[in-house]
Amino acid sequence: MKTYSSVTNAIDAVIKIAFAEVGYLEKASGVNLYNKTANAGDKNYTKYGYEMNKIYPAVMDYPAYWCDSFVDWCFYKAFDVCNAKKVLCGDFDDYTIASAQLYKNKGAWHTSKPQRGDQIFFTNGKRICHTGLVYKVDSKYIYTVEGNTSNGTTVVPNGGAVCKKKYILNNSRIAGYGRPLYSLAVSEGSQLVTYDIKTGFRGVSVCVDSGLNIRSYPVSGSIIGTVQNTVLVHPTKKTFVSNGDVWYYLPDKDGWISAKYIDGGWVYECSVKSSRKWWYIHKGYTCTTNGFEVINGLNYAFDAEGYMYENEEIPANADADGVVRIK
Repeated sequence: MKTYSSVTNAIDAVIKIAFAEVGYLEKASGVNLYNKTANAGDKNYTKYGYEMNKIYPAVMDYPAYWCDSFVDWCFYKAFDVCNAKKVLCGDFDDYTIASAQLYKNKGAWHTSKPQRGDQIFFTNGKRICHTGLVYKVDSKYIYTVEGNTSNGTTVVPNGGAVCKKKYILNNSRIAGYGRPLYSLAVSEGSQLVTYDIKTGFRGVSVCVDSGLNIRSYPVSGSIIGTVQNTVLVHPTKKTFVSNGDVWYYLPDKDGWISAKYIDGGWVYECSVKSSRKWWYIHKGYTCTTNGFEVINGLNYAFDAEGYMYENEEIPANADADGVVRIK
């Protein structure tokens, strides 16, 4: 089982494998599968489909349209079969609609704010029809590596090659993004990227129907204890996992809890460059933004990012109904 020392290293491994395949051409038959350009044709014979079919013949057809087989193959090469399935939200599948559904089932489906390492899905206006890997995102464009496509800035399913592509972020053909669970391929005990935080003197309140698991490592670590509903905790660090969720470190338990099960309490972000650092957490790792909130009988104002105004003039005005709103 292949594991990595960090989520970044896991993503890098997949993208490196995908980059090495750029220029590969679909074959006319099952001959010369491991030569990038020999025996080029349009019969859907590729080494990706061939190997994935050997691993999982019940799901991975061969020969067949192969954009999704290419993505799955990159993960298989990076993580081996068992871990690759976990990272891909549970399974391999060469049908793009089914692959997208795996992410949706795990809450790892996004329609905005793509990230490096995401699996991008495209639509033909009726259904999801094509997929690839995101290797870079900037303020205007998203950059991908795709199998069974061709060069250019348009979406080309069934193009017969592995290519690097670039699209404008608001391209109407983009259906969404699956965010692989890369943290499941990170070795427990590996170095996490963490950020210092602190809480108010009361701490922050756990909000669960039953006990909240404390893990030795975010997401995949062993369960070392539980915290009950309404218990106040005092985390000192946070980290982000591959699907964007935040986990908090409890020093008195030497373990991690999911921050989305915290509802109520002040959090101070030590590493934020802004002069405003305090915010008030609600369940789902949410907060009040660009508005006011009454907390323990007192009225507080929060900026567009959810940080509390303090010792400064608040930019607010009254609307036509007399409601005061932050500008």
